Amino acid sequence: MKHYLFRIALLCVLQTFILTQLHAQFCIVDAEDGKPLAGVYLYDENTNCIAVSDKNGKVGKLSGKVTASLMGYEAVTVDASTFTGKIELKSKWTDLPELVVKKKDYAKMTGVFRDIFRNNGSTVIYREGIADYYFSKKKQKFIRRVRACRQWELADIRKLSTKELATKGISLWFSGSTDLSKTHFLKNTEETGSKGDTTTYKTKYKGKEVENAIMRIKMPKLGLMRDVTDNSKFLKNDTSKFWGSLYITKQNISDWTMRDESSDTLSISSIIATHKIFVGDFQYDKESEPIGINAIKDFIVTGIEFLTDKEAKAEMKEKKIEHDFKMPDILPEINFNREKETKNLVEADFWEH
Repeated sequence: MKHYLFRIALLCVLQTFILTQLHAQFCIVDAEDGKPLAGVYLYDENTNCIAVSDKNGKVGKLSGKVTASLMGYEAVTVDASTFTGKIELKSKWTDLPELVVKKKDYAKMTGVFRDIFRNNGSTVIYREGIADYYFSKKKQKFIRRVRACRQWELADIRKLSTKELATKGISLWFSGSTDLSKTHFLKNTEETGSKGDTTTYKTKYKGKEVENAIMRIKMPKLGLMRDVTDNSKFLKNDTSKFWGSLYITKQNISDWTMRDESSDTLSISSIIATHKIFVGDFQYDKESEPIGINAIKDFIVTGIEFLTDKEAKAEMKEKKIEHDFKMPDILPEINFNREKETKNLVEADFWEH
């Protein structure tokens, strides 16, 4: 009887140990100063974003191999099933674009972008390139010009209607590239908590007020700050209907990195980078199967110029898109194998649905 009870007790201990190891928790810190890193993205082996570190640099219970990725740092991959303790990320910042503000008609911002768009786990569109944004001080508007791009996509998707795409298990919802001219910003309404360099805010959107929807993260060593907005908190379980189709938002994160000039204003000269993640379902009609959508979009600024009205308009007339160009190594590292993911796709000109 004693041996039997001992075996039960030992079994319980082993089960507890196994469950703990399968769902290990850990903290993510800066390798140089040991400070917790908030807003670090954790991707699984299929490049799905499964967690974002909180203001203490901590993430919830995870399992399997995960990659911790953050702009300006080297990515680290660990086996979350067994890893405990701290993940230390090493800085890999390149020189930030110099800013010398001049009193001219337009501010021109140049940057590199990358878009990964998937349906049900398979890449449908992958694009990378260089874009210019012209900001008119008079009109207070952005104008985007894609200057260079390489794009891989499923064959014939440009020829098919939304219904025809849906019958093949394809949806191009949210497949467009980053376009700052179509961006709407949320405003912080009240501080809800602070820890180290990270502050959380209550935010209001379309009459709905949500706590901790925005994390503002100071990066004092670089004179930068990040605003990480969890739009999912406003759209959780939200189903939108358009022309008989269903769009269900599951995850919607916007991440802005800016020069730490002002906590209340956002100008073209302050933007350093944007990072967006979207996960949702699209269902064409009641009879069709839902199509899982996953999108990751990055844009990082590489230079800023100030132009006269004449100079800007002359540049904007040139709309040729280059195909032979070199991408600088400044985009966030993720475990995405472009050659493998795009082997069944065709290379084509820049195009958005």
